[in-house]
Amino acid sequence: MAQQRSTGATIIIAEGSSAAIVNHLIKNNKLQNVSAVILISAYIAAPKLNAAAALAMAQHSVPVLDISFSSDNRFVLQQQHYRAQLARKYIKELYRQRQIVSWPQHEMEQQWVWKEIYGWLSHIGY
Repeated sequence: MAQQRSTGATIIIAEGSSAAIVNHLIKNNKLQNVSAVILISAYIAAPKLNAAAALAMAQHSVPVLDISFSSDNRFVLQQQHYRAQLARKYIKELYRQRQIVSWPQHEMEQQWVWKEIYGWLSHIGY
């Protein structure tokens, strides 16, 4: 009798434009078996592509933690409300948006980010 091996969860943590592109890849089934996505300061420096990335995030079924900083660039900050609005519209139940009011390069903020990630992953069962 063959034993089935558990490979664990695949959790993607991506930042900046890579984070925005991950949503397109998941929605178009280019990345499969993803258990959760953590987006840090997700953006694409073109308004139409930025909006398309937000829509892709709302339409795929993978849980998303969307972290941004108050010091992020305008593309990130302009999309926050829109991503939250789309998550509600498409009833994305496992979507959490967090904004950290400070600079991401400070050690205290980095620890805060890791605590947010750990807490969210624990909340969704990982």
